[in-house]
Amino acid sequence: MCAESSTATKLVVRTAHTGLVLGIAGSLLLKDTALREALVVPHVAYVASYLTLLYASLFLYFLACVVDPGYLPVKEGDDSDPSSEDEEQETGEAVSLKHRKCGHCGIKQPFRARHCEDCARCVRKFDHHCPWLHTCVGERNHKFFWLFISTTMIIIGWSLQISWSAIDSTGSKGLSWFQYNIFFVLNIIILAVAGAAVTGLWLFHSYLMLTNTTTWEFASRHRITYLKPLKEGINPFHEGYCANTFKFLCNCTTRTWENIYQRTVNKSTKVPMDRIA
Repeated sequence: MCAESSTATKLVVRTAHTGLVLGIAGSLLLKDTALREALVVPHVAYVASYLTLLYASLFLYFLACVVDPGYLPVKEGDDSDPSSEDEEQETGEAVSLKHRKCGHCGIKQPFRARHCEDCARCVRKFDHHCPWLHTCVGERNHKFFWLFISTTMIIIGWSLQISWSAIDSTGSKGLSWFQYNIFFVLNIIILAVAGAAVTGLWLFHSYLMLTNTTTWEFASRHRITYLKPLKEGINPFHEGYCANTFKFLCNCTTRTWENIYQRTVNKSTKVPMDRIA
């Protein structure tokens, strides 16, 4: 029943997103706008650019939805205590790092992994569970999520400009003005609200990309076992802004964060490794 409910919710959410995007674009094509004018004249580059960006946004949305965010395998037949336990794992260095054991999945969590209650799975480099995607954002799909909100922010801004410029302010008043402009006014309201939310998301996730941080680490640093012993200003996964961005966008495999953590912490702090638990 839960699986069926989850599948149905995914279908509703993703259909709603697709319908909203195509509905607004369709209204701009059907009404007297610069986009429709470019289609009639025709201005091929203008229309092609808009539609390419629109469909790129939709493609990246569904890519972020369906790509495995980094689910870790569940240990079958585990009858351990449901509370998390700490276990040590050798990393090839002189000291060992301690890993938490997930009481739900029965596995040792790599650094930066977290159990998602909505997905009922542990996720590598967990960022957040996104209700608009109806899936987790993690190590393997975070870049697609960032690209999705990047293209969406641009297409919203472009659509907002088209809607604003299409409003008739040259003489018609009262009911006739309202009837002519109602679609544009509704579009502007929807696009302005969505644009503010998406721009905020884009700024925040761009910061996360540049600093190699996650939403979970940013919001819960004081509760995360491998971060709370460190001084406030230390980010053990920061490798430089350019390197962070390149690896975020171009890396296609999961990484061993313990090695980066240990190397950075050894250079920047005197925190004993046996306290990282």
